[in-house]
Amino acid sequence: MKTRFDWKAAYFHVVGLVAIITLLIAVIAAGHAALRLAFPTLSLDSYQWQQVRSFAAYKRATVGPGPKGRAPIEATGERETGAATMSEDELRQAWEEYRSLVVEGERHDGLWQLMQSFITVVITLPIFWWHRRAAKRLRPVDEGDD
Repeated sequence: MKTRFDWKAAYFHVVGLVAIITLLIAVIAAGHAALRLAFPTLSLDSYQWQQVRSFAAYKRATVGPGPKGRAPIEATGERETGAATMSEDELRQAWEEYRSLVVEGERHDGLWQLMQSFITVVITLPIFWWHRRAAKRLRPVDEGDD
């Protein structure tokens, strides 16, 4: 006996599959966001990480290695900030402020990403459950319920 393809059931199953994939992506993003909150320096790019971890790297990037090894400002893309005239203590204080701003920025981004993932899960779960129930209602009685 030939049976017709049930477009309505196919629609409910496809939407359910898309919802499951969306939920999986949201959970993975939430895990990444939680790691970003717990360990904010892990998600920094290597250049920023070096400046956050080492005062010497920050100093080199801000002031430069010295008159002989100093590249012209146009070549490095740096702007005149007055960092060359700062004392060692002022430069160290600027580094500590920079470091705290970068770490707090990473935590802020991690929290924002966690909130986005949570909202995605809250929106997607009801869509999945409703389409799953609708697909079950369309099943023939002789297949049985799982």
